[in-house]
Amino acid sequence: MTIEERVDGLERKLARAQRRNRRLLIGLVLIGALAVVAGMGCGAQRKTVEAREFILVDEHGARRARLTVGADEMGEDAPGLALLDENGVNRIALVQGRDGVGLVLADEDGVPRMALSVAKGGPGLVLNDKSGETRAGLVVAEDGAALALTDEKGRKIWSAP
Repeated sequence: MTIEERVDGLERKLARAQRRNRRLLIGLVLIGALAVVAGMGCGAQRKTVEAREFILVDEHGARRARLTVGADEMGEDAPGLALLDENGVNRIALVQGRDGVGLVLADEDGVPRMALSVAKGGPGLVLNDKSGETRAGLVVAEDGAALALTDEKGRKIWSAP
């Protein structure tokens, strides 16, 4: 398998991971918030809250976090957590799905700039430029590790092995 094939595969996994990460990150924040709220009001009494989605809003009513379990692009129920900035831009996403887990960090425009994933085939790291194009990718698979760097047009400029 060539480094380009590996990078292409990693990019596909990254796109899936980004969607999953958004859902999982929101979920974790919301679960924590719900646990605090439930603990404050319940005393010795225990309650369970069940939902497919929780949304946290700030004092102005703007959405700041989402915790959800919803169908991903493969139709599977995937938990996800997303943290949004003061402008409503998704900046951090954490998702977990059938193929693994991923964390995506986006810039102030919502463009994914870094993705870290741990999939069945191994871990990977992708770094994107300000237009969202992959510029560096590192994959560790069973048959070894690979690193690739690309230019602004997506052409490979360096790779190893």
